[in-house]
Amino acid sequence: MPPAQTPALRPRIVLIAALANILIGAAALWGWLTLRPGLVQWNGHLAPMPFNGAVSLVLVGLGLVLLYRGLFRSAVLVALPVVLYSTLAAVSQLVHTHLGINHPLLLPVHTPIFSTDRCAYRP
Repeated sequence: MPPAQTPALRPRIVLIAALANILIGAAALWGWLTLRPGLVQWNGHLAPMPFNGAVSLVLVGLGLVLLYRGLFRSAVLVALPVVLYSTLAAVSQLVHTHLGINHPLLLPVHTPIFSTDRCAYRP
């Protein structure tokens, strides 16, 4: 059976979503690196983006770009760190253990509702 034909708009949407992921993640990473709370937490009523979440957004966006270009194996390699980190974070939360993966790699950023030295937001 031949593969289904996709409309021309669908690949463009994938590319737009990939670039949006990369831009949002890169903006948050820049906020962490330069200690700018406005880039880490865009709205005072929203939780700030954790550093590891921003890295994951950039990697997922890069993986989508690679898939868009037809580089499946490279996309899988880019996705592996995201899957590994997500699995470790989920396991550490489920078994209530401290693996040290939610601690910052950088200095803390202080925003109106986020003033802690951890990457993961905890009220």
